[in-house]
Amino acid sequence: MGFDADYGKVTTEYGEIPPDEPVLILRARDTQTPALLGHYRDLCEAAGSPPSYLRVLRENRDQVIRWQACHPGELRVPGTEPGSLVPPEVSLPEDCSPARFVSPFQVGVTGTGRKFELTFPGSLLVTGSRGSGRTNLENVIIAQLARCTDTVIFRICFTGGRSTRPWMMPWIEGRTPRPVIDWLATTREEAGLMLDALIAGCAARARYGGDQEKITPSAGTPAVILVADSMSVARSGLIPKLAEFAEVSRSEGMSLLRTELSGDTSIPAEVRIGLRAASLAGAGLIFPGDRKAVRALARLRNPGDGVVQAGRHRSLTVRFCRIGPDQVRETALVTGQLRSAPEDRLAAAMGEAYEQRWTRPHGLDLVREWRETADLPGPPAWR
Repeated sequence: MGFDADYGKVTTEYGEIPPDEPVLILRARDTQTPALLGHYRDLCEAAGSPPSYLRVLRENRDQVIRWQACHPGELRVPGTEPGSLVPPEVSLPEDCSPARFVSPFQVGVTGTGRKFELTFPGSLLVTGSRGSGRTNLENVIIAQLARCTDTVIFRICFTGGRSTRPWMMPWIEGRTPRPVIDWLATTREEAGLMLDALIAGCAARARYGGDQEKITPSAGTPAVILVADSMSVARSGLIPKLAEFAEVSRSEGMSLLRTELSGDTSIPAEVRIGLRAASLAGAGLIFPGDRKAVRALARLRNPGDGVVQAGRHRSLTVRFCRIGPDQVRETALVTGQLRSAPEDRLAAAMGEAYEQRWTRPHGLDLVREWRETADLPGPPAWR
């Protein structure tokens, strides 16, 4: 039996350690352990240790490296608390080249350092506590969708358009022909109009889609993505309409991205992304019935770290990319030249609610406010 300063008495399965012999324990969660094992192996090799022992040391080091890659939220600088290590930010690549909606796009990196790419599903839920990186991830996804020349983006957010404004300003300034966010609802009334128009649009696509099992987005029939703040929708009493849209949109080339604080399961989601949870119970609400995902999420401590669940029992820990205000603006400026418009039949089905989205008081007030904030005189250049 030996003794370690941190862990007390130590016994082993294969032999006794004298009680007065110090024992040193290296933990995989300590960031310096791989380097220390590598250096120790080099010293042993120089001293003449047999190849079999050197091979064991190398395998031990590789095991630690793999463990650290899969548990980024548990790493620590030796002598500090687990999770105290803040990994470096992963910036979203500055790529505004044209893309297609059906193509996967990067939103982060996995624990092993590989790119994590997402193919946008029919319904995606992003949830996490305040300060966990929800708004950033939402912007990362919007940036990648904005590159798609066969995609139209609508948004519901009752924060007065504050988080949407950076995406709109190149259009407000008359520098792009269309805005990145094609329609924005910041009030209950406008959100109701939008959801009704989208549901009508789904019905129209179902009628003129012919014998297709489902619509494949293209430049002529673009994907329509609704980005909705579920908390805003819930406060407005529009959850039933949002659920109806989620149900009828699946085969009509339309998709839903929801963001919220907790894991609302009332609207099914094909892919769920959980960011930092406030507690183990909170993680359980995000991934009900998936113990592996719940445990992985509960361990995360750093903003921008999350767990992705695709299917019932497939989960993966991801560090999501970071996008700053300057990159948002530059992306909006470049991709504003690429924006699609709904096909004529879809626009007709959505009716005056869509046609007048920027000319009735709700849209005009937003535009006027944004122009005044930017010290832009006179009427909008695009009118």
